[in-house]
Amino acid sequence: METDLKDQIRDLIERGAHPVSFREITERRTAAAPPIRRAAGRRRVVFAGAGVGLVAAACAAGLVIVSASPGGPAPQARHSQGASFVTAAMIKHVAAASGSALENSGQERISYRSVKNGAVTSSGADTVTYSGSDWTYATSSTVPAFPDGVTRVVNGQFYIKLDVAASRQPWLHELGEPTSPPFPEAATLLRLLSPDAKFVDAGTDVIGGVRLTRLRATQVSGLPDDTTLARYANLVSAQKSGVVPPGTLTALDLWADSRGVVHQMTIQMHGGDGQTTLTVTFSGSGQPQSITAPATSNAVPGSS
Repeated sequence: METDLKDQIRDLIERGAHPVSFREITERRTAAAPPIRRAAGRRRVVFAGAGVGLVAAACAAGLVIVSASPGGPAPQARHSQGASFVTAAMIKHVAAASGSALENSGQERISYRSVKNGAVTSSGADTVTYSGSDWTYATSSTVPAFPDGVTRVVNGQFYIKLDVAASRQPWLHELGEPTSPPFPEAATLLRLLSPDAKFVDAGTDVIGGVRLTRLRATQVSGLPDDTTLARYANLVSAQKSGVVPPGTLTALDLWADSRGVVHQMTIQMHGGDGQTTLTVTFSGSGQPQSITAPATSNAVPGSS
């Protein structure tokens, strides 16, 4: 079936058809496919102060198309060591589609693991729920073991609970505390979607029951950095100095659906904690999220 699909696409190209989008390829695959029977402590600084158009030319089947100039030769797929280069138009489309889908509301799961000299220096998984300017940031650290905590911003007010499991510990309403997100926001991560990264099509994977196209950056130096991203690679340095030095980005992969919307990103960085692998999974994009102020809280001066 995949061979037939590629032949259809090649025929369109040779006849001078417009570039093929993610959506078009998905529709063609659906039309060509036969019916399928479905089987029945953290040391983190967070708590110290929280501070295009559809001209994409690619397909989930692994074929990347490069548009030809009028009167020029027929477009050809570009390859590098067996992987197809992704056009700048494709990356711009993915950035625009993802930005639109992830902008207003949704969830992020941020899993991280750092290794230095063969030893795990930090690991855990954080969950971000956001809706407009309101957000909840729940943190869970396994290395080192530390009580789970949560910070929350509702209507411009900052709330924090350092130990979620301690039922007698009250929520604190920190007055005057900055409400800027201390975690890597979707918009921050999408800034890494630059044509300068020279992405290649690395095939497809099924994640969360959805078949996604994997795009791998081959040039990561010079991409935008951010202190909220760097902190995951510099927990040791941040703990000692109170500041977050920039981490060095060493690898970047992302997975996008047929619309071009990113569902997952894997980022590797080198920093004070050693080599860090950060996996961010997006869910509930654009869906309403309930973020409310704690029923009771104790007002205290902010730490800033």
